[in-house]
Amino acid sequence: MTPGLPRSQAALRILMYTAYFEPEYSGAALQALTLARELRRRGHRIEFVTNRWPGLADRAEVDGFAVHRLEPGRMRKHREFRLWFNLARHVWRRRRDFDVLHSHGAYFTNAFIGPLARLMGLKSVIKASLASDDLQGLSQGWVGRLHRFMLRRIDACVAISQDLLAEFRAGGLPPTRTHHIPNGVDTERFCQVSQATATALRLQLGLPASQPIALYVGVLDSRKNILGLAEQWIAGDAFGTGALLLAVGPQSRDDAGGHLRRRLAELAAAHPVASRCTTFTPTSDRTINAPICWSCHRSRKDCPTWCWKPWPAACPAWPHAPAAAAS
Repeated sequence: MTPGLPRSQAALRILMYTAYFEPEYSGAALQALTLARELRRRGHRIEFVTNRWPGLADRAEVDGFAVHRLEPGRMRKHREFRLWFNLARHVWRRRRDFDVLHSHGAYFTNAFIGPLARLMGLKSVIKASLASDDLQGLSQGWVGRLHRFMLRRIDACVAISQDLLAEFRAGGLPPTRTHHIPNGVDTERFCQVSQATATALRLQLGLPASQPIALYVGVLDSRKNILGLAEQWIAGDAFGTGALLLAVGPQSRDDAGGHLRRRLAELAAAHPVASRCTTFTPTSDRTINAPICWSCHRSRKDCPTWCWKPWPAACPAWPHAPAAAAS
């Protein structure tokens, strides 16, 4: 019997797909890796497939997990066709090594795992994370109809919010195959700490010991409107809070020249008491215990999604408008 598993439960062999994976930063990839670690702890075997972006090798190992990178298409539109071909070829060669195909993301490209798994005699699971995004346009045009067709071939569709569950149902997915499972929280890692511990963490991170801190964690991307927030934060004198706005995140893959990051750094240098920008690192979760509130971009992700870390840390969450909604 596999250690860590009940006698009635057999170990599963799972192939997970996520469009971005280390060293590319992605919230979905971090969630996938967290889930994979827990499944491994319970005795299951996990491998990953992901897109092979320029400059990356076709194989890697991340935290003990085998990672296979597959070439996506290079056309401006419908690059998924080449990815589907490469994914089908990879799964066909390894079809006896897996029991389940699991996609993190329920976009048109991801839904291909449904018919592929059926063809290979495997089970399939897909998870949608963004309301009004993953499932947008179902049944509209040939792409939407094909998207819905593929989703209907998936054995289990996971929605992290009630809004996404409603979108699955509205798209014609049967209730027996759609499930509401919110993102989990590691309450041992993300938890409230004593004032003394918080002060010590601030000193380790070079943060002010007593000034209130509003924390933004996420990709430094124009879609998140973090630059707009920083500019308004400074212009509005921190909206009367006296708090330091701390932006923690990697440079966006869509900002190859680093222009947005440099602008944030310039604002931080000119207004050191009001704002600061730092690079995302594996220890960045330590900053969770430092702030008095979280700043969250209010864009497509539902309230349960963007509140999942502030809640165990006992920090209030403050949403701000995304770039498309900013005036």
